[in-house]
Amino acid sequence: MKSADDCFNDGMEDIKLSWHADYQSELVEDLESAIPDFDQALALQSDHVEALIQKGLALARLGRHDEAENALRQAIQLKSDDPELWLQHSKSLAGLGRHEEALTACDEVQGTPSYVPDGCRNRSRRTTR
Repeated sequence: MKSADDCFNDGMEDIKLSWHADYQSELVEDLESAIPDFDQALALQSDHVEALIQKGLALARLGRHDEAENALRQAIQLKSDDPELWLQHSKSLAGLGRHEEALTACDEVQGTPSYVPDGCRNRSRRTTR
């Protein structure tokens, strides 16, 4: 029987294939095939943060922002000190048209003085216009 980490690694192999896809159809196929692997990892270990993150990122790349936001929100509940995770969550919220919530997620990144991703760096300028 596969472990959660084995399932996660299978999903990551599909994600790595998507980085080298020559055509959009190959990219979609590789991302789509990774999601069940991440789901299986999560079924075996519901707090597998990396599986939640990678599932959320794959879903976001597929334009499935509602599902991506859900996965990334769950990951944040387990790893709230990760500024890159807050940024990705912010992007998913923006993809859903939930801009105020996206800016609030950027505020969480701003609260991490050692690291502010480019996507949130100019947040104060955007809100004062």
